[in-house]
Amino acid sequence: MTLRNWIVLVLGGTLLFSICGCGTYQMNKAQQGSVFGALAGGLLGSQLGPADNRGENALIGAGLGFMAGYVIGNEMDKYDQMQVQRTLEYQPSSQTNTWVNPDTGNRYSATPGPAY
Repeated sequence: MTLRNWIVLVLGGTLLFSICGCGTYQMNKAQQGSVFGALAGGLLGSQLGPADNRGENALIGAGLGFMAGYVIGNEMDKYDQMQVQRTLEYQPSSQTNTWVNPDTGNRYSATPGPAY
């Protein structure tokens, strides 16, 4: 088995292991974006370039996809965090604020407690 095959095997196993853990652990959007970005980038990278460099191309694509997915997912998380901060700052105690994330369609609500 060549070094390239070992690298692809280790990368694939790591990604598979991280995806299998999603059932019991709620990943945030940045983590989800990085996993799916790495998978998409690896798949795209493996199809580009000469056939003898497909393993390296897949690793480069997975790395770039990981970073891009993390950045996009992190921005989606920031919107919801901003809404929670606004609720805690401006919403009167015991009054619920609800919002819908425009990117995901998920509906959230937050109710601030008494101020200290």
